[in-house]
Parts: sequence; structure tokens; C-alpha cells
Amino acid sequence: MNETEFKEAIAAFATTPAEKLAMTDELDDIGIDSISVFELMINFEDQLGVGATKIDAVLSTVQDLYDHVQRAAALNNA
Repeated sequence: MNETEFKEAIAAFATTPAEKLAMTDELDDIGIDSISVFELMINFEDQLGVGATKIDAVLSTVQDLYDHVQRAAALNNA
């Protein structure tokens, strides 16, 4: 999943449209709270495999969340 696809996926949960999202945006500032993060990860689990919803780090920016998704994908060979 590239950054553009990722932004499009999280825009469904954000108050900011995908084309205006920046990787440096704070999740709180774009309307993504902890429940939204969990819902997003459940959606990504179908693509990434088991364990995608396990979050063991603080995710505060779009980049943090993207990095987590990339790590989960790599661990599950997705």
C-alpha cells in the first residue's frame, strides 16, 4: 500500500479529504481518535493478516500510522 492509497483509506475516518492529508498531520487534528485507529486497523487486517490491530507504540501522526501498517504488512508478508 502506497501513501496515496493509505491516505484514501484513512480519509473515510478523517475530517480532512485524502488530497489534503499530509504525512505530518496529527491524527487528532484530522479527526482520527483511538477508536478510529482501531476501526481502521480492523479494516486493514483483511489485507494484512492477523496482528494488524495490535498497536504497541504511540501513534500520533499520519506517518506513525502508515509506518505501523507497513510493519504489520511486512510481518504478515502482505
